[in-house]
Amino acid sequence: MNLQDLVLKSGVFSQLQGILCDPGFAIKVREKAAVTMKELVLFNKDVFVTAVLIGGSVKAIVSMRSVCSLQVVSALIRAIKSPLVDEMRICGGIGEIVAHLSAEEAEVREAAMECVMEIGYFGRKEAVDAMIEGGVIGKLVELQRSESRCVARLAVLTEVGEGLRQREKRAMKQRILERVRQACVSQAECATIVAEVLWGSSP
Repeated sequence: MNLQDLVLKSGVFSQLQGILCDPGFAIKVREKAAVTMKELVLFNKDVFVTAVLIGGSVKAIVSMRSVCSLQVVSALIRAIKSPLVDEMRICGGIGEIVAHLSAEEAEVREAAMECVMEIGYFGRKEAVDAMIEGGVIGKLVELQRSESRCVARLAVLTEVGEGLRQREKRAMKQRILERVRQACVSQAECATIVAEVLWGSSP
């Protein structure tokens, strides 16, 4: 019997989900469950991805609001791609990720920004729309005053990413520019960010 068979027979994945989805457990315990679950997905996507998507795990991980949990979200998006982002949109996780961009802790903001970038790259139109409607551009404009080119980075990732069709990419860039113009506090700031978005920047 190989390791995969042992894991399946033991029911450990269901136990991890039980811990993860139970707020009665300490946050550190739930974080370890999330990390272990992520490692199982990376070990064998064919076996464990479906269990992650249907078991309430995604909502539970996002709701922990910690650096570790957000790093797990980023890793799962990279591993599962659009289906994971779709589940985040359905369970309200995208709005929570955007909200984390305003966290007091810089580490949480940075981890949330990486999630936003992954969503921009892998997310379908509905998911990227949810980020835009959730105010992500306004928050990135605020963060850009200390984090260089983060608005342009998102624009580039949506343009080169896997989630949007070509015509959707063109329309999304215009939406991003529109939100930039609404969010900027000065003409100089607006001109700088618009130029970065129009001419591109390294993701």
